[in-house]
This record gives sequence, structure tokens and C-alpha cells, in this order.
Amino acid sequence: MTMKLVIVSVCALLVWGASAQQTYQLDEAFFTDVQPSADTHSQSVRFSFRPLSHADPTGVKSGGPTQKKEWSLSTYPSPFLDPTSCNRGEAAEAGETTWLCDPDGWLTDDEANDVDTRLLKFRQETQHACGSLGKTFYQLAIALMAKLPYSLAKDKKRAKHDERTELNTYANSFAEKLLVTYGIGHKQCHDGILLLYSVQDHMAVVRWREGLEPYINEAAKFTIERDIERAIHLNGDNLKDGLLEAIELIEHRLPTKHHAPGGSSHTMDILLIVLFLALVGACVAYALHQMQQALYDEGVAVYGEDHAKELATPLQAVTQQTEAIAKTLSDTLTGLIAQE
Repeated sequence: MTMKLVIVSVCALLVWGASAQQTYQLDEAFFTDVQPSADTHSQSVRFSFRPLSHADPTGVKSGGPTQKKEWSLSTYPSPFLDPTSCNRGEAAEAGETTWLCDPDGWLTDDEANDVDTRLLKFRQETQHACGSLGKTFYQLAIALMAKLPYSLAKDKKRAKHDERTELNTYANSFAEKLLVTYGIGHKQCHDGILLLYSVQDHMAVVRWREGLEPYINEAAKFTIERDIERAIHLNGDNLKDGLLEAIELIEHRLPTKHHAPGGSSHTMDILLIVLFLALVGACVAYALHQMQQALYDEGVAVYGEDHAKELATPLQAVTQQTEAIAKTLSDTLTGLIAQE
């Protein structure tokens, strides 16, 4: 009987351990494209950033500007029409299409190539239905600048949070208009996305066309931008790695050739839940079986074997039902693992 109690206790500890297991998934939000709107409001979380280092212009960056300009919608270049001004001239000369504009030269040529390569993979991996085009990809472009061309009105009474909110409102308007100017997205389904990042303002803004919804929308926008800013910040001086992670965050929100939006993390959550329930069911079934056996043994000793079977029959039915539930959960878990 002591050994039976030990086994039951071990099962209870396993159940407790499974219930105590926690998984943390950083919600990566995404964005979607809407009609241009100058009054789009959004707030970004403030971080204590370490200033990024500007790319060394000597021998590393060819053709990049030596001075950072104050850009406007009329002067900020397009990587599709003027890749040289976006510091992607060499890529264009090599016959490559660039979806990155870095007119202030924050990235080296090699770093910019890595970002463009990842943007190409983004187009190769994402997939959705687009009218007469059938299955096609989403289009994502990235625009970098040293500082947003916006001067905050000086007001000593205004909180820093309000200043950042005002700056973010302007950044959204700028990015929205830039998205339309670039013409990102297939005209049949309006599936373009633009990521604007201002290095010195430490601000990421995402704008999208209506074809991205519901995967990216205003409700998810704040989380997406927060996670992108955090990713760039956590990569310290390495802006390239931050941008690569930002692309990954966006892609995770969209349907791809291999999984549904956010499929990996949600499937893992389901697997953990089913595993926990299967473990609980198995332990409960084992405990009931032990109780049934103990009741039967005691009944045999006191009343005889025939009467002992009658005493144990109700508990046996419950045990069988519990075992059936545990088996169903186990089969479900096996099926989910096979699909993953």
C-alpha cells in the first residue's frame, strides 16, 4: 500500500509540475494598409535608447551622403525610381530590385544587402489570394532616415509623452503618404506594407494597405511598432539585426506557404494544453484504478470475492471513462504533432 501511495504522489507531482510550466510568447504585432489619413493617431512606448553609430563612410559605404538631410515628402527618394539616392545604386546596377531606402547611409553596403535579401525572402515566403493574380506575395518596403522632418513646438509645461505622441502622429502621416507615393502593393488586392524608422527619434511606424487586414490593423499597430522598436533597441548598435528581426515580426503576422498567421506559437500553446490534459487524465485514471483495486482487495477480505466485485463496479466504470478520455487526448496530441 505504501508503494501505491508513492506512485500516486509522483503522479500528483507531475500534474503540478505541468501546470506550473509557463511559456512566454512576445506578441508580435503587424500592420495593415488603409486609405491615407493625416489624422491617424498612435502612441509608441518610450525606451532608454543607446544612440546608434552611423556607418563608417570611408571604404564601406559607396556613394552615401556625408551629411544627414532633413527630408520631406517631395525630397525623400524612392528605391524603385532612384535607388542611387537611397544608397542602393550598386544593387540596382547589378540588376537587383531593392525595397530598402537608406539615403542617410545608416547601413553599410553589406548590411543593406542582407536586409534586401531578407525582404526578398519575405516576398518568397508570404502568400495570399489576390484576385486574378491567384496566389501571390505581400510587398514590404523599409524607409530609414536620421530624423523626422518635424519640429516640436517648445512648451515647458508639456510632458515628454505628449511630445512623442505628437511626433508619432506626424510620423504616421508621413509614412502613410510615402506608402501611397511608392505605390507598394498589387493593385488587384492592395497588399503593400511600409516600415518607416527614424534612427535619432528611435521611432518605428508601420502603414499598410487594406489588403493586409485582418492580419494587420490599427488594434495591432501599437504592439507591432513597440516590438520593432524594442528589437532594434535590444540589438544595440546593430541596426541591421534589428531590422531583420522587425521583418520576422511582420512576417509572423501573415499567412505564408508553410503556416497560418502566428501558427507556430499558437500550435505550440495548443500542444502544451493537450499534453497537460492528457497527463492529468492519465494520472487520474491511474489513481482511480489503484483505488478500485484497493477497494476490491478490502472487499474480498471482508465480504468475499463476489460482493467485492459489486463494490468495485461503479468505480470501475468511472475508471474506464477516464482512461478513454486520456486516450482521446493522447491521440489528439499525436495528430497535432504530426501536423506540425
